[in-house]
Amino acid sequence: MNIKNIEYFLVAAEEMNLSKAAKRLYISQQALSTHIRRLEKEYDVQLFERFPSLRLTLEGEKMLFYGKQIVAAEANLHAAFSDISKNRRAHLRVGFSTLRSGVFMPYVWEKFHSEWPNISVEVVGGNSDRLEDMLQAGKLDLYLGVEVAQHSNETTRKVAEEKVICCVSRSLLEQYRGDQMQEFLEHAKNGIELKEIIDMPIITVRKDNRLRRSVDQYFIQCQISPNITFESNQQSVLYSLSKSGSGVGVFSPVELYAHIHELQWLHGELYVFPLSETMPSTSVYTIYRNDNLLPNYAMSFLRDTEEVFRTYTASLSKEISAFL
Repeated sequence: MNIKNIEYFLVAAEEMNLSKAAKRLYISQQALSTHIRRLEKEYDVQLFERFPSLRLTLEGEKMLFYGKQIVAAEANLHAAFSDISKNRRAHLRVGFSTLRSGVFMPYVWEKFHSEWPNISVEVVGGNSDRLEDMLQAGKLDLYLGVEVAQHSNETTRKVAEEKVICCVSRSLLEQYRGDQMQEFLEHAKNGIELKEIIDMPIITVRKDNRLRRSVDQYFIQCQISPNITFESNQQSVLYSLSKSGSGVGVFSPVELYAHIHELQWLHGELYVFPLSETMPSTSVYTIYRNDNLLPNYAMSFLRDTEEVFRTYTASLSKEISAFL
């Protein structure tokens, strides 16, 4: 029995489209057809009717039912053996966005590796859609995603609610607010709207970024044309430019957290404002399949990730309050 043949068949049965299934599995359609033919030959059955459209045969329906149990049992067996001893080596595959991986993974790894020194971790970058496809294809054990869709075979656990932040230097505020600067700062304690800084130059992420789409939608609803003078998906650059007074930085709070140890020295020179409720927040989740039993070390990785994000949320809230 080749478990891979069954796994590929299950994806094809779920998609009912060989081209889509192959794309999801990151293999060619020809390779997928070969795996299915091998499974049919092994059990001497036909699993799909291909005309007039792709559909399961009666034998295919039975393979779908038992195949799911076989794959789940195989995963549980691997998990059980991996947990027999902490001295056993194993490999964990996790998905993280590039931005969050660079900021949070060192903290997660420090916690996780101290408890599970024999478990190697492979971090795969990408957006949530790509990571979701890889999870469903069995290429990831779990991932961290934003604004994810709910699937019946998955468990999603919210770890953070992120609000876009506005970062502006004292020099820029003095230039544009002058004598009204203190009044503006007092008002900003409860959050500001982007239209309140529309006269200032804005530096933010590019149009292909999820955050930028929210920003653009806000300006469209307000019928405002912003003065966006600099765009980059390297949010560290946005932070540096806003700190130097080049413009008002509008970016993810993740980037601010990356510099949290520096912020205490910038009080009075740099201001960080939360944006008002008119700007939607971003929900961050850990996601894993519930039809496969995760080993203890994977669950430990999840707990460590959630603890790091709780610290992030609390620390960021405290820092932003101190800036105002």
